[in-house]
Amino acid sequence: MRSTFSRLASFPRSGPALLLAGRAVQLANGLLLSTLLVRRFGLATVGSFAIGIAAINVLANVCPLGLAAYLPRLKQSHAQSCFAALVLQLAQLPIVLASLWLYASMQAHDASEHAIILLVATSGFFIGLTNTGLMLSIMGRRFAVGLAAPLCETAGLLAGALYATTPTGFAAALLGCRVVSTLVIWAGLNFELVAPTELLLIARTSVRYLATDILAILPEQSVPLLLATFVSRSELGMFRLCQQLLMAADSPGWTFVQSKYPQMVDCEPAFFEALTRQVRRIALLASAACLVGSFVISFWFFETPKVAFLMMVLSGCLFWRYDNYFYGQALRAAGKIRILTGLGFARLAGAAFLFYFAVLSFGLWGAVFALAILSVLSGLTYERVFLHHGLATVRERVA
Repeated sequence: MRSTFSRLASFPRSGPALLLAGRAVQLANGLLLSTLLVRRFGLATVGSFAIGIAAINVLANVCPLGLAAYLPRLKQSHAQSCFAALVLQLAQLPIVLASLWLYASMQAHDASEHAIILLVATSGFFIGLTNTGLMLSIMGRRFAVGLAAPLCETAGLLAGALYATTPTGFAAALLGCRVVSTLVIWAGLNFELVAPTELLLIARTSVRYLATDILAILPEQSVPLLLATFVSRSELGMFRLCQQLLMAADSPGWTFVQSKYPQMVDCEPAFFEALTRQVRRIALLASAACLVGSFVISFWFFETPKVAFLMMVLSGCLFWRYDNYFYGQALRAAGKIRILTGLGFARLAGAAFLFYFAVLSFGLWGAVFALAILSVLSGLTYERVFLHHGLATVRERVA
């Protein structure tokens, strides 16, 4: 009995628990953001934010240069890894800002929307920096920042809700709070100088992981840009709300697998088998929670009932979405980057064909059904490939 109470008392301080709590706060932040946008500024503004958020998700994966996946495999001091990651990412900032200015100019209908897209999209650079810093923190057994950083974003969102009177002001508040959350994570890390030649070598090697990061998110994150051509900003806003709810449902799986990734690099086959069972249990619970929660949030928070019915389709594919992410990370941990890149290109090509004709024929509903079909096919494919290629590599490594 005493040992049981001891385990319960220590659980909130455990690494995965803190990361999961931080992810829960991030989910709440995302839902709070969407709720505030819908209620204060309307669905059309959510559509404008969706165009900026599409760039966020690309930048958050591109700017880290694959470092979050490569650094755990690198044989150097933790402080050197921190220095290399920070320098390689900060060096990109001028290019990122110039690119985002052009992106906003191409997508915006007017000057106000240009400012919104630019401010929202710039957050992607800092989210990428935050994600790399979080992986470095996990490597250093420093988990509390995984909760502290999202809480900073919560404070910024509340400040924006109180003081921002325009969508542009709210976008500026969103960017500000994400900069602060990035500083919270990186301020506690130690740094040790790395020679420029070594920095270039790290970048050249880690970039191999970059293609898989981009290909993993590009099919889904390009949908808002395609939809923007065929539907109104209000319908685009509804799709963004669906994406928000789907990301919330995905997050428990992402967080759990992320916390286990350093162990996946050197583990035995039995570890993968146990992890598979755990991930799938989480997926089934997330599916049920997503189905019920989507109705509650759509009716009482978003005040957009149609979103609840769209989410009925997407809730059913969560099991395969979890498989897709888990087996993708498992292939990455096994070093199967070439196979993972090939899968990514195949998924992107299939998604382009599927989404184009679905959106062209059925608009918003077509995009939702195409997303569900893509999730199921991807989950099944990634599982099969890992069992045939990745697991064999794990067994050879152990032997």
